[in-house]
Amino acid sequence: MKKINPLKLVIGILGLSSVAALVGSISGTVAWYAYSTRALVSYTGTSAQSSTQLQIGIKSSEDIPALRNNQLIETVEVSDPSGDYYCYFTHLGSGGMPSSIINTFLQGNGYATSTLEPVSTYKYTTGGNFELMNCPTTNKPEERSVAPTAKYIKIPFVFRVFSTGSDGIVSTQTPVGNQKIYLSNAVTKAEEGNIDKAIRLHIDRNGQDENSNNLTDFVLNPNKEENGLTKVAGVLDLSGNGYFDFDNNPANQGTTYLHEFIYGDYHLKDGVSWTLQENNNDLLFDVNSTGITDAGTTFTSKHRQGTYHFECAGENNTDKELEDYIDIDTAAYLGTRTVFPGKTNGALTGDYYVCKTADDANKLGSFDLTIYIEGWDHATINQHSDKEFNLGLTFEISPAD
Repeated sequence: MKKINPLKLVIGILGLSSVAALVGSISGTVAWYAYSTRALVSYTGTSAQSSTQLQIGIKSSEDIPALRNNQLIETVEVSDPSGDYYCYFTHLGSGGMPSSIINTFLQGNGYATSTLEPVSTYKYTTGGNFELMNCPTTNKPEERSVAPTAKYIKIPFVFRVFSTGSDGIVSTQTPVGNQKIYLSNAVTKAEEGNIDKAIRLHIDRNGQDENSNNLTDFVLNPNKEENGLTKVAGVLDLSGNGYFDFDNNPANQGTTYLHEFIYGDYHLKDGVSWTLQENNNDLLFDVNSTGITDAGTTFTSKHRQGTYHFECAGENNTDKELEDYIDIDTAAYLGTRTVFPGKTNGALTGDYYVCKTADDANKLGSFDLTIYIEGWDHATINQHSDKEFNLGLTFEISPAD
């Protein structure tokens, strides 16, 4: 959540290992997104004498001349009933995709290349409608404007899989269909603070499963093992003055005047009562149940004298929580224990593979990855503004059943 100025977070990429799909780093204070992709990620199948190699690229509905003319790139044009498109792969065996290639795509489509700003899905369920909205601003508790693409990153990944011999050399130039691609690891690391804990990955999957059902999209929280929910409502100090924001418009006398704003998606419960803050004792209150101990954050602040608020835990010996007064909506995410695959007899298994290569002439698999900062995550506080963070992803292959 942001305060006075937009909270901007500088992005880097942390390499995980020799099979990392995304590697790189921020160089000093240079404002660009250092992002490179290893084109070959190997996974040994159930047979010790065979393996496959993964070629990773970018899918675009428009031709990108700067990529088509890049000598490191192999361009594949696909004619499809739903519309023609282009795939830009680094040449098989070239060993990597320079950051300039990813940057060319992001810049050409108006996505973030050096910083992310907090946005929110607000109430979201797995497989539901996914749309990123701006976080609320001071005195605008019901604002719901669509977030501009410059605040987040979206990359349409495309994959091909090639068979290799026991020596690891590609034995045929024909890609292999019916291969599942898994996101098998995602690691984040913040330069300082915990802003990386607010990173979310939206996986928009294409294609169908073995039962001809459309694959559902989902949000992954790479810092949580278990599935969970993010509360998308609460009282906030967006003004940065050390007090929870409240309605100071005298025209609202008798209705909401001097009541603290409740930002986000919520519903008031029947019969709720507001408490008048008669004496300002300058105590910080964790009304949003964040567990944050930092003095004065977006989510933890003071009640200004002469305002009305909900009396929560720690005030006048009450044990009530904010949820005792309002029904708070949530944004759902999946944890790594659900998304990352397991292994059975040496083969990867799991329901949340990101895509599967098609069993057709092109044998492509694709999904759209959106990287964003969830503004309602309690790690998104003013103290973490302008801090760099790293994200590393690993993809692996497993033959489909």
